[in-house]
Amino acid sequence: MVSLIEELKLREAAAPAEADRLRSLIKELSEDLARAEKQAAIWPTPSRLPGKGIMQQCRSKGKEGITLPHDIDGGNEGCQALRMRGQIRPMSAAPGKRRAVLIMAAAVAVLGALAVAGCGSPGSQSQSQPTQSQPTQPLTWTAAKAPLPANAAPTAKQDSGLSGLTCPTAKDCIAEGFYQTSKADYYYLTETLSRGIWTPGAWSPTTAVIGFTCPAVGTCVAVGTFLDSKNHVTPAAETLSGGFWAGATLPLPAGTPPNPNNGQDYGLHAASCPVVGTCVAVGTYQAADGTTQGLIETLSKGTWTAVRAPLPVDAKTSSKDQGNPLGLQGVTCPAAGYCVAIGQYEEQDGAFAPVIDTLSGGTWTAQRAPLPTGVAATLSDLQGVACRSAGDCVAVGQYVLKGGEESLIDTLSGGRWTAAVGPLPADGQAKGQAAPLSSVACSPADGCVAVGEYSTRNSLQGEGLIDTLSNGKWTAVRAPLPAGVTLGKKGYVTFTVVACPAADRCIAVGYYSANETNRTAFIETGA
Repeated sequence: MVSLIEELKLREAAAPAEADRLRSLIKELSEDLARAEKQAAIWPTPSRLPGKGIMQQCRSKGKEGITLPHDIDGGNEGCQALRMRGQIRPMSAAPGKRRAVLIMAAAVAVLGALAVAGCGSPGSQSQSQPTQSQPTQPLTWTAAKAPLPANAAPTAKQDSGLSGLTCPTAKDCIAEGFYQTSKADYYYLTETLSRGIWTPGAWSPTTAVIGFTCPAVGTCVAVGTFLDSKNHVTPAAETLSGGFWAGATLPLPAGTPPNPNNGQDYGLHAASCPVVGTCVAVGTYQAADGTTQGLIETLSKGTWTAVRAPLPVDAKTSSKDQGNPLGLQGVTCPAAGYCVAIGQYEEQDGAFAPVIDTLSGGTWTAQRAPLPTGVAATLSDLQGVACRSAGDCVAVGQYVLKGGEESLIDTLSGGRWTAAVGPLPADGQAKGQAAPLSSVACSPADGCVAVGEYSTRNSLQGEGLIDTLSNGKWTAVRAPLPAGVTLGKKGYVTFTVVACPAADRCIAVGYYSANETNRTAFIETGA
């Protein structure tokens, strides 16, 4: 940093215009340093992983621990005992050394940027170019394998995936998931994006994290389930503040007995925080009458409260889970006091239909989500939802017909939800396809991106699907794979979540399997 200050003094005398540019770069550097230091104290680096396995499989009842999300344990029964409790491991370097390293790296980056910008020695000439607004262009997508910590298993034996993603700013993103070590233990995985580089780390929450959100850098809420010593499944949350995670079990609606660990998908699945300290989380629980119901947890003034999610008027009151995800799967809150939650419910005739719950004016109301005109599916649901603002939202999912699964896109505009079939790439199957959409994100300005998978005409393998809304029209492309990766006959790609932190930048994460055995975490970037 000292050399930059000296450079600034020289330029102030010889080239005032370049001095202004350098001063602006130094300011940006200081902001990046502050953000990087804050992240370094929160998200670990591979050099400081816990010495013991965080997750250890167990089959016996009555052992306190956490249940892993389905994507991690492959749906196996049993529990995952947690040996380490609730604290992120910091970087191994002392704060002073860590800052020195960050300053050195950032100084090199700034000096390099000056050279590229045409800033030569004092007295040299350079012409500044006028700024011009660039026309909107379709995103170009590239894929890369997610970097893994040093103790990860070799590639041939690796099992990893990413299941969560949040971007508190346009430059900062955090993804979470799982990976397998060389000793066959499973660890929670974090991937932190800063200055264009993804850095892996390991995480040891007390909660089986399924969804998480960060309304600001250094402030996050993760939600999921906790399995207590009596084999009861309880909704739970982890809150990040001041560099440390604090875990807590959350209440169930009044009069609800403890939920049993019976293999059902009880717990919280997603969360959204419109402002720091105010959050809404949604999921599923077993009510006192034994039925499976949607769960809504609200954080306000430091306290979580729980209510049963409302259902449409045609809901089957005695509905019990038959292996379908009854309840709420996603939520978004574009503003305090306004939220949209989505999922699935059972109708009186036994069909499973998509549901939309909306919070407005302090009250939650429910409605059946529409299907495309002429579609009479007996199995459909919504998996992801995004809102640019209150009343301007998109939800995605699927509906099942005899011919296969179709992509479902529901759009809220002018106070009314309308449905459409999601498009497929040119090589998609016209019939007998599998094309569910799992997540959607909308940029603040314009456009949305939805991700999922689809089967091609040549095989039943699941290719990655990216649908983009631009100028009022949805278009589809096949998601590229990392360099050198080719799917086998039974290979597949699974996108779990997408985020669009800027109008010209979106990120999707998930995992792929080239041979239906090992899974590999990957990151897809559109720019």
